[in-house]
Amino acid sequence: MHSEHGRSVAPRFLALSEAAEYLGATERQTRRWVNEGKLPHYRPGGLYLRFAVEDLDAFLAASYTAARTGPLVSRSRRPGKQSSEDGPNVELSDGVARSSGAEG
Repeated sequence: MHSEHGRSVAPRFLALSEAAEYLGATERQTRRWVNEGKLPHYRPGGLYLRFAVEDLDAFLAASYTAARTGPLVSRSRRPGKQSSEDGPNVELSDGVARSSGAEG
């Protein structure tokens, strides 16, 4: 707890939908971060997910730092390489080859 003018202030908690909006993500992506252990959370009474705003701010700060310094997850293949089962790839301006979803 933090103190404000000598008084204790309880941390503010958000529900899943509110936390997803706060992070600028979908609920599905937010759940994925929880399941991967990347996003701190609470389950009061073992039921619903709750997120402390302080934890969300720390997560955003860490994500911003990682985005500036490199990916959090390493890629198993080099950009531009594809196997015969991958289908067509499109190389975007960031140099990462991605499937276009359509043959051209």
